[in-house]
Amino acid sequence: MSARTQTRSLVLAFIALGIAGALLAVIAVAPPTLARSARPNEGLRVLSPGERPSGSRTPGSLSALQKRALIKGYLVPDQQGYELAKAAADRKAAAGTGQEAPFAPASAAPTSFRSWQGARDAGGAPSDSTGAIGPGRYVELVNSRYAIYNRTSNVPINQGSLNDLVGAAALESVFDPQIIWDPTTNRFYYAADDVLDSANNFLAFGFSKDSTPDAGPSDWCQYFVAYGADFPDYPKLGDTRDFVMIGSNVFPAAGGFHSSLDWIRKPPAGAGCPNLSSGVKTDLRNSDGTQAITPVPANQTDTSPTGYVVAEPASVPNGAGPAGFLSLFTVSSNTDGTLALSAPRNVTVPGYDLPANAPQRGTTRRLDTSDSRNTQAVSAIDPSRGTGGLTALWTQHTVFGGAGAQVRWYEINPASATLFQRGTVSGSSANGVFDFNGAISPDRKVLGTTRKFGSSMILGYNSSSATQFPSVQMISKVGSNAASAGTLVKASAASLQNFDCSDPNFPGVCRWGDYSAATPDPGSSTTTTHGQVWL
Repeated sequence: MSARTQTRSLVLAFIALGIAGALLAVIAVAPPTLARSARPNEGLRVLSPGERPSGSRTPGSLSALQKRALIKGYLVPDQQGYELAKAAADRKAAAGTGQEAPFAPASAAPTSFRSWQGARDAGGAPSDSTGAIGPGRYVELVNSRYAIYNRTSNVPINQGSLNDLVGAAALESVFDPQIIWDPTTNRFYYAADDVLDSANNFLAFGFSKDSTPDAGPSDWCQYFVAYGADFPDYPKLGDTRDFVMIGSNVFPAAGGFHSSLDWIRKPPAGAGCPNLSSGVKTDLRNSDGTQAITPVPANQTDTSPTGYVVAEPASVPNGAGPAGFLSLFTVSSNTDGTLALSAPRNVTVPGYDLPANAPQRGTTRRLDTSDSRNTQAVSAIDPSRGTGGLTALWTQHTVFGGAGAQVRWYEINPASATLFQRGTVSGSSANGVFDFNGAISPDRKVLGTTRKFGSSMILGYNSSSATQFPSVQMISKVGSNAASAGTLVKASAASLQNFDCSDPNFPGVCRWGDYSAATPDPGSSTTTTHGQVWL
């Protein structure tokens, strides 16, 4: 079980209410011997059956990078530069130098139509909870557990350990899970980090055998991608009509850093677990030749052979100063069935930099607001964009501003690498409210031949201040109206005061978690004005 376990996770469902290169292979879990290490910069070694470590094997010692990931939750290439830049952001926030006041609200506030207590593990924190909604099921993953719900029930149909779901041994560290729903193949897909020991790192990957998994692990096909001694940090999951993609930040055992995009050809129809063609694109770069970090593939809502990946320049988390662009990559299929990755294009955005850590009521301990990386993305047709609508890419990140941390969101036109629109969820130096850890989704409904909505969105996020305990908030934006004011979803009754606050590199800073999810509901009503989003 991962050291990154969780205390509790609140699952919530919301409705927006309007005003009118190198080949690799993935294999199913099989009786095992140890996989050999992948060699840096030569792609990932092809796995064959029997090379997955045994379920009875006791994990060995971990590397310094693996330990750091388990303590901190995410890695950066230049740890010292990052620490200095975060300290500078904290000083700027204390001096009241935040920028960009929030927009005047205009949309109607979103309302919650369902909420319930989600997966719980009393062993630790943070949850890094993610989830995805399909026509008949909601699947929730946290750092140590999974839960599968009928979409109309608050009681899990099935639940258990994340290790069991992905087919890993009980003592392996499985963490940073992702889950998406795919309307193209009518399946759920998952991905997660899986650490055995310093010589054996894996990306766990798999999918449900049908659209309504009920029986736990037996209803899922389980695969692994071997990275050997290289550690693929912070995996992010997305797809196109043809591919599932996992973006990660790879830290080779020999030192250095590069970002990576693994691709896996989607399985054909049927309940079996077939062999899958796969590959990897390594060392993603920005248009100026510098390194890109945290590639986030978009979860595709409308079926298309073209997909998108968004990343930020590595200079920002390295503490080298602000940036004024995001990198956008287009993916498609080559004639031989492999993935084609375009050259990067710049999406110009207002300048952004590392956010300050958030204060909380009743303690001097602060909450980690991460490093301005994009944390999720959803692509869908926006019917308000031109005749018949255009595909839009919705994404967000936490940046410096307001009282010290604010959530910046974008609706990107990927065809032209420009912004359809953008917005900010932000407190101010006057009220001292820090906003962070967002997740955004449009309200697009795609189910079979039904295609509706997509011009409105919901964004969930966290807030905290020196006079406020941490809370979950949400906003909506309906059509061309400005975004709504924040709506409280759940307020904590206390500050965070547990072992999450023990990082020796950041005394007094508590891990809050840096995974969250927002997904459009394929089962929302077709007779309403807007669709639904689940957070």
